Amino acid sequence: MASGDNSQHPELLTGWKAIAGHLGVDKSTAQRWVKSRGLPVRSLPGLRGKPAASVAELDAWLKSGSSLVTPPAANPPAGAAATTRSEEATEPDARRPFEQHPLRGTRRKWLHFALFGAGAVFGSVLLSFSGVMNRDRRRPAASRIEGATLVVLADDGSTLWRHTFPFELDNEIYKRLERVCLFADLDHDGELETLVPYFPLNRPAERSLMCFDSKGRRRWEFLPGKVVTDNLGRQFAPPYWCNAFEVLRGRDAGPARLVVSSNHHVSFADQVAVLDGETGRVLSEYWHRGHLYAMEIADIDGDGEAEVMAGGVNDAPEYQQATLLVFGNRRISGANRNPRGGLYFQGMEPGSERLEVFFPRTPISQAQEFNFVLTVRATQYAITVIVAEGIRRDAPTIAYEFNRSFEPTGVMLSNQIEERYTFLQNAGDAPREPFEAIAERLKSQVKVVRYPVRNSS
Repeated sequence: MASGDNSQHPELLTGWKAIAGHLGVDKSTAQRWVKSRGLPVRSLPGLRGKPAASVAELDAWLKSGSSLVTPPAANPPAGAAATTRSEEATEPDARRPFEQHPLRGTRRKWLHFALFGAGAVFGSVLLSFSGVMNRDRRRPAASRIEGATLVVLADDGSTLWRHTFPFELDNEIYKRLERVCLFADLDHDGELETLVPYFPLNRPAERSLMCFDSKGRRRWEFLPGKVVTDNLGRQFAPPYWCNAFEVLRGRDAGPARLVVSSNHHVSFADQVAVLDGETGRVLSEYWHRGHLYAMEIADIDGDGEAEVMAGGVNDAPEYQQATLLVFGNRRISGANRNPRGGLYFQGMEPGSERLEVFFPRTPISQAQEFNFVLTVRATQYAITVIVAEGIRRDAPTIAYEFNRSFEPTGVMLSNQIEERYTFLQNAGDAPREPFEAIAERLKSQVKVVRYPVRNSS
């Protein structure tokens, strides 16, 4: 896992995914920038040429504006310039027959100038029109933060548009995000909108999710959360902070929807809201006891409609462990349940999750409040869930793999997990057993709770 390498050397990024993620672009764009714009990436020895880049060098490269500099056009070859001068020197000889008839020659010259001028103007108009058309075809591919300004870039590195917010943005938060902006066609007009969480510096009550159209004009703003009351009568009022968001589409060609997870600023309440992609209006919402940081959209059951997977932690006293929820495409609502079926939030219906997965805690996380799902990824054949064994994002991790029926099929311990286990075994705090046996036991301890599928609404 790349995260394991980077955790030991946080100043060094290894692999195209990590490098591209730091720049806010896709892997192909980062690879292209190495050749066309001098992106400082090198190959590590002994790792089959694995690409690596220093965070400090990448940041310096971005600040220098290199990502926006177009390489200068090559100078014409000396032979070409000499040929041009030679043609200019022999031009009078070519026109010598007309010198016997000055008036005729003058008219001919004026005709040449007129035709040449008209052609030049027409060509200029065509080039200008072509340039506008090419610029109009540019699509957003990356972004960066400059003080209070969001800069959205095209895949060629040029600036598409800028938006300056009323307050300076908290760049430290954006640096920790795997993705700052999400670019998607939300209204089927062929243009990509830009979704970005708004994190103004030292103004937590104003954090939101904003949508901009293809020209950089603000379309809508979503302020997450509301006042909710839990099963013990405690109230949780805004602000809530957006921590994950993805685009959700159905079988039809209607407007896209957005699924947005937002956590309470000081406590455990988490809202999963479904928004209308065109307007930002809340269509439905689900409430969970514990933050849900990770999200993935994928068609798990092969019915042509994507399901929603949301991972994080259920920190209720009955659980206090990493959890993953799976929702159907058409219904995300209600509140999650305790082991006896009671709801963790008052005035809500039972949650619409189709299944809930609980991940075991290891001796490494037993001394901490909980473990949690860090990431979830789906491929054509499997779902991989990375669980952090601790309350911090840099905690050692374990990878759990499931088939498309959500049956656990394998467990892989990271190097850091194996080192921690070895330390505990040597200290007498964990039984001595092979890592393969530990992985097999953890797989057997994964608990999958399946709920009846409710009618869509």
